[in-house]
Amino acid sequence: MRNQNYTEEENKNVFAKIIEFLAKDGRVISLFRVFIVFLIAIIIATILYERLPIYVKYSLWGQDSFYAGLVTNMHSSAIDFLVFSIGLYFVMTKHERLGLIRKYKENIDDTRFWFSAEASFKNYANIRRLQDLKIYSIDISKCALIKTKPKKLNLSNSQAMGAVLNGSNFEGSIFSNTSFRGAFAIGANFNNVSIENCPMRYFKFNKGKMRAGNLDGVDFFKAELDDSDFHSTRFKNCNFKEASLKGCNMERADLRQSIELTVEQLLACKSLKYARLDASLEDEIRARKPELLGRERRRP
Repeated sequence: MRNQNYTEEENKNVFAKIIEFLAKDGRVISLFRVFIVFLIAIIIATILYERLPIYVKYSLWGQDSFYAGLVTNMHSSAIDFLVFSIGLYFVMTKHERLGLIRKYKENIDDTRFWFSAEASFKNYANIRRLQDLKIYSIDISKCALIKTKPKKLNLSNSQAMGAVLNGSNFEGSIFSNTSFRGAFAIGANFNNVSIENCPMRYFKFNKGKMRAGNLDGVDFFKAELDDSDFHSTRFKNCNFKEASLKGCNMERADLRQSIELTVEQLLACKSLKYARLDASLEDEIRARKPELLGRERRRP
């Protein structure tokens, strides 16, 4: 019974939000006003039918009374008008949405190759507007997002090749099948991000933060990750071929199942305390530089 009451209350809240949203929409208000005027015209015409009859004998429609047919059709048209208005509203909304999407993407195109603070905030604003419209596939290649805070973005199937993201905060964002090839994210914040199947070749992430991230299928070929913080980040099926990890904090990171990850790369890290490594890598590091790993722990 409690669940049923909760569901009814939830439905009422959703209905109330829909009504509130429609009440603030200027298009709905305009269509509603026209409909009210039309209803008033029907009422006036109905009242005048008895008091001021207008007869047109043998009209074009073969009716004895043109006025009677007019009033009858007006009553029938009220429902048609209502249905037409609803359909028109959805068509207008769809076209307006497509127009806004096109406009925001064109705005981003206009700032491409413009690497300044002004361009960064323009791009940030347009990306946010596209996100509000549920558009996640965005091309920001060769665009600037410098020292902005685009937190909790969802850039799936997007392009960010050669983008300049220095000093920006992407905390809690989702990147899936997004290309960061040759992008600059020096000093950027990628804490608590989810990155899946993303090419990050030649990615410049010096002094960046990617704590507690969840990475799967990321290609770090020749990426510069020097002095970055990957505390508690999980790397699954990530390719580190020729990537630079000098001075990285890999404390509590999970590097098992990593591809092309060498002992020399790990020895260049600042810390590997409590990091999860493949057994062969861990044994060699402990033999050569045990202080990186901290105290030895029992393997699962």
